[in-house]
Amino acid sequence: MTETTRGAHSLIERVKPKLPKDVQDFLMNNVIILTWEPEALGMAFTKEELEELYKSGKHIILLNEGLFEMPSDHSEFVLTHEIAHLYLRQTTIFDEHVKKNEVERLMREVEEAASELARKWLGASGK
Repeated sequence: MTETTRGAHSLIERVKPKLPKDVQDFLMNNVIILTWEPEALGMAFTKEELEELYKSGKHIILLNEGLFEMPSDHSEFVLTHEIAHLYLRQTTIFDEHVKKNEVERLMREVEEAASELARKWLGASGK
C-alpha cells in the first residue's frame, strides 16, 4: 500500500481541474488517497498506521490500482464519486437499530447523491 502512486497522481491531475475551486481545495487539503495492488485480496493496517491516519485529521479514499487500467472516463467518475461522498459528509455507518430495508434505502440515497454531484462536476464527461 502506498499513499499515492503514479497512477493515482495522474488520475488526480486529470480530475482536479474539473472540480470547482472549493472542492479542489478540499481535496488537496483534507483528503489522503491510499492505493493497493489489484492482485491483493485483502489489506491489513496496524494500530499504529491507523492512529497516524487518524491523527492527520484527513479523510481517506481507498482505490484499487486496477482502477488506473480502466478507461479514463470510468476512473475519473469513480474518484470524483468518492470525493463527492466526502464533500457531502456522507456516512455509510448507520445505527444498529435501523432496519435492514431502511439501511438499503439510505445507502441508495447516499450513492445517488454522490453520483449526481460527480456527474455535475464532471459535466459532459461524467457517466
